[in-house]
Amino acid sequence: GMRDTRIPYKNMTVTEFRDLVDAVKQLEAIGKNESKVILENQKREFKVAEQEIVTNLREVADKKGRKIRKELGDEDRKVRQTIAGLDAAMQQMGNLIYVLDGGKRDGPLARYLLFTANAAANREATDTAITTEKLDEILGAIIKRGGFRAKKVPFRNLGVALSLEQRMVVALNYGNQSNIDRLLGGEQWTEEQAQQIISTLTAQELNAVQAIWDYMETFRPRIAEKQRRLYGTEPNWLEPRPFTIRSADGQIVSLRGGYYPAKYNPRRSTMSNGSDAMADAEQQLRESRTASTTRRSYTKNRTERPPEGVLSRQMIGLYSGLNEVIHDLAWHDWSIAANRLLRSAEFQSTIKERYGAETYGSIKDWVDTVVRGNRGNYDAIERLAVLARQNVSVSVMGFKFFSALIQPTGLIPAMTRTGVTPMIRALSYVAQNPREAARVAREKSEFLRNRGRTRYRDLNEIANMVSGESSIRRSYMATAYSMIGFSQGITDFTVWWAMYAEALKQGKSDATAVHIADQTVIDTQGSGMLKDLSQAMRGGKKQSAYAKLLTPFAQYSNTQYSLLSAQLRTAPSMGKAAMDAALILMVGAFMEELIRYALKPSADDRETEDLLKALAA
Repeated sequence: GMRDTRIPYKNMTVTEFRDLVDAVKQLEAIGKNESKVILENQKREFKVAEQEIVTNLREVADKKGRKIRKELGDEDRKVRQTIAGLDAAMQQMGNLIYVLDGGKRDGPLARYLLFTANAAANREATDTAITTEKLDEILGAIIKRGGFRAKKVPFRNLGVALSLEQRMVVALNYGNQSNIDRLLGGEQWTEEQAQQIISTLTAQELNAVQAIWDYMETFRPRIAEKQRRLYGTEPNWLEPRPFTIRSADGQIVSLRGGYYPAKYNPRRSTMSNGSDAMADAEQQLRESRTASTTRRSYTKNRTERPPEGVLSRQMIGLYSGLNEVIHDLAWHDWSIAANRLLRSAEFQSTIKERYGAETYGSIKDWVDTVVRGNRGNYDAIERLAVLARQNVSVSVMGFKFFSALIQPTGLIPAMTRTGVTPMIRALSYVAQNPREAARVAREKSEFLRNRGRTRYRDLNEIANMVSGESSIRRSYMATAYSMIGFSQGITDFTVWWAMYAEALKQGKSDATAVHIADQTVIDTQGSGMLKDLSQAMRGGKKQSAYAKLLTPFAQYSNTQYSLLSAQLRTAPSMGKAAMDAALILMVGAFMEELIRYALKPSADDRETEDLLKALAA
């Protein structure tokens, strides 16, 4: 066989060591040149996309008679800015981009910003579902056996009594030296005391700890690929620290160790509050400079930093850490491309001059919000507002037969975008082959697959299980909207097939037809994804829980307003505008009243008169 010619660097001669240094420098130069080539290619590709977007924006504006705006007087400007600001806050980005692209379903701006945002959101939703299901598989048996917070074990020598959740978190932070240093330094424990806590876990619980480490490890290849592609180097990975321990049920368990996000307890750690504030300040500074980006605390070099503060004893590190990784993997590339466009002087000036600063501000706020992700750090009063919003919504809409029955009326306003004939054909196809129509649509559309999920949509499902939420409440919340979901699903599939078939008929590729069909469902039926909500539905720029408290039943109305606005602004004639307005404002409401009337057990002359008055109104 071949002889191993490798030489330890300590045994090298001076000449051999210099040759090694030169080889490393050559590899570094090759890497830098490769990065430069990639960057130059990206710049060229962007210039082509930028020119196409700006040219189309100007052509559409010229066609619609939107001339370059001149300065107005102070009073005129205030009134106009107020109206424009309110309108921008109500616009869903899909419909706004539809207007800016001149009514083209796959216009340059849609292809560059919207379709790519949809793809990122789909990746995030799929990863979240897979992760939630995996954590349910790992922790589900422990939860069923008695829960995480019921089993407090006293440790008199430490002066604490710890629940199962808290003891498992101690074990999770014992998988690498960096976390161990932070754990012991913050709590002022010795390794023997930490191991004393870990030894109260059963073999099943210890194996669950290792399973969580192993699952965190599955993200490493994707993180490494992204970091190499964008920055030319991988993060400084934390090496696992294996250990063996006797479990509470007498078994000798060998653990390989692994990575777990180090999250501090804000009540016991002044450094934690400072770190969070610094991260928020950096994010706001980036956004003010049009350079928002995803959070990536998991890529920071923690190998040489001293311990700071006291680690949280709750599993917040698991949920927030995984959410951060999933969100970053989905949105980091998109954030770079989106901000490149927002920084373009030509794009900025064209939007502001032809459509107003409010429109540009709306796009920028949308990008910043989507890149930042759903806000999770609510204070105690805001959490009450979030809880109230959820409970009010489920109490009013959950298990409501009438609410489910009127969902198909959403087909009527959707005809403004799909056309009447394609919608009738799609309705016939879905009615004759409902299962086949749903199966094929889901195979083609990742968006529809995620939209139809009733479980594993959010890591908060696992957080609620760990925190002791009753199985009865979980079942109630999971099934409360089942009737509405089934009925809305039929509507979604019908709209999707109508637009998909029409796009193929117009010569679009299958992939483009799927993008267009997905976006048509979003634009006409609404979507709860953050990227699909208007600024008003997101709770304003700060995603205020108080503002969201006012909007639990306004989403569909907001969708209809945004759709109507887009259709009126892109209508080729007054006749088309009038027809679209009638379909959105009148026909759907007319059908809803008829359904309400038909459900009454009897209808005398007085009730018929009331119906006619309602329809007239």
